[in-house]
Formats: sequence, structure tokens, C-alpha cells
Amino acid sequence: MSSINLAVFVSGHGSNLEVFLQNKQQFQSLWVVSSNAEAHGLTRASNHGVESHVLPKNIDWQALHEALESRNIDKIFLAGFMKIVPASFVEKWHGRLFNLHPSLLPNYKGLRAIERAHADGEAVGVTIHHVVAAVDAGDIVLQDCAVSKEAVVNMDLEAVIERTHAKEHELVQAWIDQLH
Repeated sequence: MSSINLAVFVSGHGSNLEVFLQNKQQFQSLWVVSSNAEAHGLTRASNHGVESHVLPKNIDWQALHEALESRNIDKIFLAGFMKIVPASFVEKWHGRLFNLHPSLLPNYKGLRAIERAHADGEAVGVTIHHVVAAVDAGDIVLQDCAVSKEAVVNMDLEAVIERTHAKEHELVQAWIDQLH
């Protein structure tokens, strides 16, 4: 077990959150924060006995920062968190805030990255990076290709998305493993 207290921020299904939950014994503590009260990720957390918190529609980022500090959170991982994190919050967590993005950054920053890469016939991959004030612009921590440029042109979007999600799970596991 590591001595790391980790917060995982989610907004939706939580399939990447599931990787953290299956590895919860590797952390001192795990806390799930959701921007969506209906997120399936909250059910996943509950099923693993992990505490969670739902953010209000208008997020009070200072209050969230204080809640994280009160829990002695060391690192934050954004796993499908569909909110732009303000620069003031990013600054407070500099070097300790990570994001999972479904593209080979710096290509295809922002929303619908898989769909845009697929439509362009470009390679699709996954990147874990440090969060900075600019969207998907922080230093790359881990990156891997899910579907090559050669293969993507012969695959439908659903197959590309499925392969990309599988690669996301692999990279999340690699990130967890490298913490030790």
C-alpha cells in the first residue's frame, strides 16, 4: 500500500474509475468526486465502499480545495471529468493534478477527440498528463497508441472507441503502478 491519498474526479460512467477502485488497497485513501449526481461512477464507488461527493452545479472551487485539504489528498486524477478546472484551482494543485485524455496529445485537444481523429483517419491513443491552465496542454506523463493510423481507416468508430477505452484502462493501471 502506498501512503497516497487520491481523489478521482468523474462525470459519467466511471469505467476508468473502476481501475482505481480495483486497486484501492494501493492507496492510503480514495475519494471520488463527481460533477454529476447521476454518474454511474458514484454507484461504482459505493459498490466498493469508497466515499464519494457530488459537486453542486455551480462549483465552489475554493470550498472543494478546502475539502480536499481536510482529507489530506495528495493527488487528484481527472478520469472523465467533464468540467474545465479554473486556473486558480490548477495553481493550488500544480504537479499533483493529472488528466486522462483520449488522444495522442498534443493532437486532438478538447472534446470529441476520438471522433475527430477517426474522422481524419489519424492514429487514436491515450495520454495521461499534468493539468495546467490551458486545456490538455500539460506535460505528458504516459502516452500510448490505441489504434494506428493504418488500422483506423478500416475500423468503425465504435470499434475505435472500444479499443481506446481498453487502452485507457491499461494506462491508468500503469500510472497507479508507477506511484510505487
